[in-house]
Amino acid sequence: MGWEYISSPPYVAAVYSLFTLLPYSWAFFVWTIVSLMLIIIAVYWINKYLIREELLRAGLTHRQLLIVVLSFFPVVFGLNLGQNHALTFFLLTGIVIFSLTERWYLAGVFAGLLAYKPQFVIGFLILWVVWRQYKALAAFLLVVALWLLPVIVHYGFEPFLAYLNALPSLILLPYGVEGF
Repeated sequence: MGWEYISSPPYVAAVYSLFTLLPYSWAFFVWTIVSLMLIIIAVYWINKYLIREELLRAGLTHRQLLIVVLSFFPVVFGLNLGQNHALTFFLLTGIVIFSLTERWYLAGVFAGLLAYKPQFVIGFLILWVVWRQYKALAAFLLVVALWLLPVIVHYGFEPFLAYLNALPSLILLPYGVEGF
């Protein structure tokens, strides 16, 4: 069949490995259904908590917003390739909404789950430190520890060191340059 680079940290690869228990077509189908469900939930949250009242009064419905999101090329492309963009969208939406509604533990849990994309989490962490939202920070740290510990216990630090060594090459992947 072939292989593909995993550009996510080692603990994400450990979670993705659960899909190897299924035949490829079933794993892709399950991941696609999960992705669509996450997109639907995120769009529902956006419609309920983030859309301005003027747009709702003008007739913007949940279904219309869902169609707009699902017709966005990166969403279509990501679904077609089995990417984790829907999970990222769902988690980011949750962090924003839980922060705005001051449900700090949930915001921190969602940020911890999104730690596989640290570039999206760092800004929230800085805000939470400035705002002294220690509940969010504690929940974030707890979830990250739960992500990391099984891999560290089972494999040690070697997968993380290999990942850090591979990062310079991973940055070049979009340009078609192979550094492995």
